[in-house]
Amino acid sequence: MNNIKARQKQFAQYSLLAASLVTIVNEAEAQVIYTDLDPDTVLDAYWDDVEFMIDMNADAINDFHVALIYSYSSSAYEWLNSINIYISGFGENKIAYTVQTVIDSYYNWTSETLVPETFYYNLAIAINSEDTIDSGFNFNKAAKLFQFNCDDNGATLSGWTTCWSIDNWFNEGEKFAGIQLNIDGEIHYGWIRLSLETSWWEPNKLIIFDYAYEASAEVSIIAGKDFSLSVILDAALNVDAADIDNFGDGRDVQIVFDKAANEINIQEYRLFVVPAEAADSFSLDDASASLFFTSIPTTGSDITTIFSESTKDIDGAFITYDVPYKVFVLSYSDTIPEVINTLSAASNEILLNEPVNIPEPDDAGIKIFSQFNYLHVRLNVLNDKTNLSVTDNVGRKVFETPIIQMQSAFALNLPNGIYIASIYSGNKIYSQKIVIHE
Repeated sequence: MNNIKARQKQFAQYSLLAASLVTIVNEAEAQVIYTDLDPDTVLDAYWDDVEFMIDMNADAINDFHVALIYSYSSSAYEWLNSINIYISGFGENKIAYTVQTVIDSYYNWTSETLVPETFYYNLAIAINSEDTIDSGFNFNKAAKLFQFNCDDNGATLSGWTTCWSIDNWFNEGEKFAGIQLNIDGEIHYGWIRLSLETSWWEPNKLIIFDYAYEASAEVSIIAGKDFSLSVILDAALNVDAADIDNFGDGRDVQIVFDKAANEINIQEYRLFVVPAEAADSFSLDDASASLFFTSIPTTGSDITTIFSESTKDIDGAFITYDVPYKVFVLSYSDTIPEVINTLSAASNEILLNEPVNIPEPDDAGIKIFSQFNYLHVRLNVLNDKTNLSVTDNVGRKVFETPIIQMQSAFALNLPNGIYIASIYSGNKIYSQKIVIHE
């Protein structure tokens, strides 16, 4: 019976790697898919062909084929004997290999002499426990674990025998065959644990103990270990988009989000503005392929930022007031080879209001800005009829007070949301959108 296990362990448990690689802080989804053959599979036969099929990812499709093949022939003049033990991959699945050279001889019946001949064989590499299996190996669709050939002729005056073998598995104990498993066109590295006891004069025994592969594509795996090397970055949370100004472009959009739980391996956040109609299908692959994003460095704190006039959506179009959008935040790094970037959930949908003709703050000599639940007001002119009012997004007045100082801060005590702050001074009115977020 095969026992399939998906195990995750912290890098700290593997002391040999912990000293040389970056700290792993989140492996909640990083997995090595491990299968224990219980009992072990033993291919043990003499002069019979035996084989075993391996389905690495339990999808009812065989991925690798392990076989012991015997060949024997004889005539009045000569007998030939060979043992071939090999592993091969189905489809695009491959085995780590090296090339071994063998110099054999064939018998020239005219001269009655042995003539040397060179052969090249693909030999499966016997990988040691705790070695890393990755793209540093060469991979081929088939490779030998062991081959023995013997050619004998005693019928001629100069009777001869030539025998040779190739292997690096024979009586070496438990070793690992490195593999590339192709899943939906992506390469996953893995291993198969084997031991080989064989010779040409006694029964041959190949034992298959267990096997495993990395669930994340293009991520290295450690031979014999059942934990992942991949680093999955934590996601930003609670992404909120708000229309806070009156330009009709990116300057109107304020983004607030909670930082990732752990930012150790995050190089930066990347913000993607996605037309709402495309947001449901927007994926990590789409984010990775897009050239249009806003980079925000990590600060150790939650992030508040406002886009610029030149900010574009993922299609390269400038943000405008007549298109609904959602915003995604990508936790990003390219400094770690096995990093897996993580995309946040979408923000709320935002549709910018059409700009209206309100004087710019500097032109009017007025500055208004919100901070948490306080509204700050700065004036360059003050009279006894200057008042402040705040209305919500449906026009209801939720705050009103006279302004008696050139610089003032007012505690609003309002729920989070978008509001319009208006200053009345004589026959002039200045209005500005504000966002309350705490």
